[in-house]
Formats: sequence, C-alpha cells, structure tokens
Amino acid sequence: MKNFRMMQIAREMNLSETVFVLQPDGGDDRVLRRLRIFTLAREIPFAGHPIGASRAHARFFAPADNIPEDPATGSACGALGGYLVYHGGLTLEPEDGRYRFVIEQGDFIHRPSRINLDVKGEKGRVEEVKVGGPSVLVAGGEVMF
Repeated sequence: MKNFRMMQIAREMNLSETVFVLQPDGGDDRVLRRLRIFTLAREIPFAGHPIGASRAHARFFAPADNIPEDPATGSACGALGGYLVYHGGLTLEPEDGRYRFVIEQGDFIHRPSRINLDVKGEKGRVEEVKVGGPSVLVAGGEVMF
C-alpha cells in the first residue's frame, strides 16, 4: 500500500495513531511483522502501546499533530524511564542490572494504559530501554481501492 493511502486511512480513522501491520521486508527470519505507524499529521518511527513494584504516571500532549492528549505513548514513556534511571529517580532496586516497572498513562482522560519498561543501566548511565505492553484491537476490516 502506498504512503499516501496509509495517511488517508489514518486520517479517516481519526485516532492518535493508526498502525499498519505488514509482511516483513525479508532478510531476518526473527522479524514476524513490519509496523508502520501514522498520526493524523505524519508517519512516526516508533510508538509503544501499550513489571515491577514501582509505578509512575505520564501525560503526553501533541496539539501540533491534532492529538490533545495521547492515552499511551511508548516513545515518551521510554524516554521517561531512561531519565528516571539515569538521574536516580526510582526507589526500586534493579534485578540483574535492570529496572523493571510500569508507567501509567491515560487515566485522566478515562483511557487507562499500562506501559511496561525494562531499563538496563544505573545512575549516570543507561545502556538499553525496552518498552512493551498489551494492546487491544479496536477495529478490523479490509480496505479496497
């Protein structure tokens, strides 16, 4: 599917993000699917949507992209997780050099999400940030042109 069609569909869906699940480009047999993610304004390279004993709350606003508030922003939560580890802002102890915790987002707009973070590092140094969590299929169908 062409880029402009995906953009048209994203605008028609009118969601903060529309994800297109495509066949992988090939080459790496570990890749099951390729994802392309569009906001109402443009394609973005990453979005995470979607555990430990510590929780943090996050809010993300993107009015320039026509998103008053996003209920689940993996890229922002990943950056927040790295920041908290780098600056020693967490009270939990790492396990095997990794901080595992959950970011809560979307509660204030009644669309709660829980984003799982796994940050490898220590105060003053972050090596890796993994973002994950559950997602919900809200629509399915076939687009014909």
